[in-house]
Amino acid sequence: MSTELYEWGPVVVLNGAGVERIGYYDNDEWVDDGSTEGGQSMAVVSYSETPFMFGGGFHLVSKKMLRPVDTDSLFRRRDALAQELYRTVNRVVESEEPYDLLLEWAFVNSLLATRMVEARGHEGAKGGKRVFISHSSKDKPLAISISVDIASRGHLPWLDEWQIVAGESIPVKIGEGLENSDYEVFSPG
Repeated sequence: MSTELYEWGPVVVLNGAGVERIGYYDNDEWVDDGSTEGGQSMAVVSYSETPFMFGGGFHLVSKKMLRPVDTDSLFRRRDALAQELYRTVNRVVESEEPYDLLLEWAFVNSLLATRMVEARGHEGAKGGKRVFISHSSKDKPLAISISVDIASRGHLPWLDEWQIVAGESIPVKIGEGLENSDYEVFSPG
């Protein structure tokens, strides 16, 4: 992957074991690796929110291991951190310090909340398309992720929990949503 794609800020960090972490790409550091090229530029990453970076420490990460954050990766990491924290607190497994896990969990939750608020603010920007999101109950987290990512790009997702309020006819509102949409997305479930 091209390193030009990444600006400093939140990123997904992949490791060799297939585990994704959410980090804050803060800076670059040149590391002399003894190669004929004289070294490589590494990303300086912290797995916590900016004010708490010094508590969790910094890590040097190959830029090849970075990718942009999306809503689905934030939800997946939040769930994985919750499970890890549960096991750590209950001493089922020994893991990283609970403090470091809590810092990353708080960072991920903050990014999710900010992303959702900003997406709703961008919803339906001029020129955006209306996208009907149909999903089953088990696909709700995926539907929300897709809706947030679509809204953050200026489109107007139609998601039941965003568009139907208590007392309204669900079949009527769904029919209106389908009729007024430019595109429809249906979950396989």
